[in-house]
Amino acid sequence: MKQSKVVPTGVEGAFDIEELFFSTTNNAGVIRFGNDVFVRLSKHPLEKLLGAPHNIIRHPEMPRAVFELFWTEILAGNTIGAYVQNLAADGSHYWVFAIVTPLPDGFLSVRLKPTSEMFPIVSELYESLRAIEVESQERGELHADGMRLAGEQLLVELEELGYSSYTDFMYAAFQEEMRCRDHALSERKNNFKANAPSVTVEVSDTSTAARSAGLQLARERLNGVCEHIAGLKSLQDGLDDKVSFATDVSRRFERAATNTAIRATAFEIATQALDTIAAHLGSAAKEVHKGANSFRVQAERTIKSLDRNSFQLDTVRLAIEAAEQFCAGSSDDSPEPDETQSANGQSLQAMLSDLSLAIGRLLDEVVDSVGTLSKDLDAMRRDSEGLRRAALMLRFGQLAGVIEVARLNVQESVGPLLQEIGTNIDHAQKEFTELISQIEGLLGSVGQVPAMVEALRQEIESVAVERPALAA
Repeated sequence: MKQSKVVPTGVEGAFDIEELFFSTTNNAGVIRFGNDVFVRLSKHPLEKLLGAPHNIIRHPEMPRAVFELFWTEILAGNTIGAYVQNLAADGSHYWVFAIVTPLPDGFLSVRLKPTSEMFPIVSELYESLRAIEVESQERGELHADGMRLAGEQLLVELEELGYSSYTDFMYAAFQEEMRCRDHALSERKNNFKANAPSVTVEVSDTSTAARSAGLQLARERLNGVCEHIAGLKSLQDGLDDKVSFATDVSRRFERAATNTAIRATAFEIATQALDTIAAHLGSAAKEVHKGANSFRVQAERTIKSLDRNSFQLDTVRLAIEAAEQFCAGSSDDSPEPDETQSANGQSLQAMLSDLSLAIGRLLDEVVDSVGTLSKDLDAMRRDSEGLRRAALMLRFGQLAGVIEVARLNVQESVGPLLQEIGTNIDHAQKEFTELISQIEGLLGSVGQVPAMVEALRQEIESVAVERPALAA
């Protein structure tokens, strides 16, 4: 791809956190449509952007490896997100977090302003990746060699940050960017309500207003889906703690069972009954440990499913908001050269059609991920029940030990260990009973999501067709 010849000035172009860029391209990356935010920040006339390759805004300091990753994923049919630095026509630059979704005949890109604490970390990382590519080029190596080296280093750096893959990082970064954006917009909204006078906004009787109304309804339906499965976020936030607890308590059980057998022998009180009880405790503790390992593996899978589901729902939300913003700044009232194309080469209906196709594809992914999530939740419920049963097996051995220790009158030496096991059993039973109940409730909620998504899909599809004007 040909690089822009514009010389970077180091000046950053400013835009508001509320503003969203979006553009669509064909399969070759040639720009088909773009909104006013994209035009304003790029400093290129819309007429120049339309029909130009999207790399007209590529910044020379962006690592090629990131774009290589982008194209690999979207050509495989996957939605992908990344931090991107773009170059404007006047040499200024601007950073975005871009989400790119494949269309049947191209791609949709929606971009937001990055504001999270992850952004400066990534910005610094990109500098090191670009340095690797430049050094490779100076050694006379091919661009592909430099991209490969930088791509390998990217994965190494992300692993050091605690991410096992770029996908895991992408999910975390996008969630954090959306969280920061939502917080900032919420504060702004609250401040506006507190200080602004009451005003009435009149909606004109146009098909654009009708589309806006449809998009608003779609957003409300999406909010309904998110609220319906809000408990997934609570589960997601608490799973790491549950995994740590399961691992820790299983080790405690094994350690306490071993110490029970050792102490009984050390005090020369080992009877056949105590030997049997100690063996039972040890066997049950191993089952708990085995169950804890299985629970950990399944919890990790479930966390990935939850992350994927959150990523897709947030992407749909962003695309709907971008469509709303575009409708708010557009009008079908002005005369056009023909029925489909406006004077600047863009059609509101065609752009909304692209957005509708992208959102529809994302909704397909949501339904697919919900199916996977249901299976993962059900598997985790079974693992939780297995841990609860294993703890119950320990209870039988622990109670038998308490009775035998009392009969032998050796409570002082062995009693505290059995009491510790009993306390941990009670805690484990409580933790996993609560988790099972939580998962069962979520399974019921998740099962209703496909029907809710279908209603949302129909509303989105209706926005892309010619709509009648709103009644006065």
